[in-house]
Amino acid sequence: MRLLTLLTILIVSSSFNKKLKYFSGKLIYKQTYKSDKVSADSLMANSPNGSFYLLNDRYYKGLTYGKDSALFILDGTTGRSLYKTKKDDGFTCVDNTTNNMKPGTIKHLDNVETINGFKCKSFEVTLNGRRSVYYYSIEYKMNPTVYSKHNKWNWKQLMEAAEGGITIKSVHSTDSYDLIIELDSLNEYNLDNKEFKIKETEIVKGC
Repeated sequence: MRLLTLLTILIVSSSFNKKLKYFSGKLIYKQTYKSDKVSADSLMANSPNGSFYLLNDRYYKGLTYGKDSALFILDGTTGRSLYKTKKDDGFTCVDNTTNNMKPGTIKHLDNVETINGFKCKSFEVTLNGRRSVYYYSIEYKMNPTVYSKHNKWNWKQLMEAAEGGITIKSVHSTDSYDLIIELDSLNEYNLDNKEFKIKETEIVKGC
């Protein structure tokens, strides 16, 4: 579940005005489950129940919160990220430049919808018999520098399919349930690179 949350990269009032070419600021997501076979409460109890992300023209920082909370910080210029769960005593450096799974089959859907106040395009991805649908913002986009070297988990493929658009909603279907991840709030502002730096005393393994 956590991988879906992390990949998925990504509600604002009608009075909000976009000012930046590429999005910089904070995104908060919530996730829910829908199932006729499995208790949604049991699924929520064993997976993250939401996440927040900080993003600028170079860095991408995320935190999932729940039973298996995890923090990661991606440097788009290198394609490397730092990853840490609440059980770890330090960060693990991860090289994301090489993909670790086969690409999904992408089909663009010929419609424009308004979701949570955002105008969105959408596409579906089929991988290993499972289907996901991503609804991405037409207006709010991520700087390509952030994802251009991140091939792991097909993230670059997904972001290019979304034309860099911030994900507003995604639905991930399995045989037993649907996982629904939705943008709950968006706050656009300039973020300095120092917001993504870790303390010098932190332990870093790998890379």
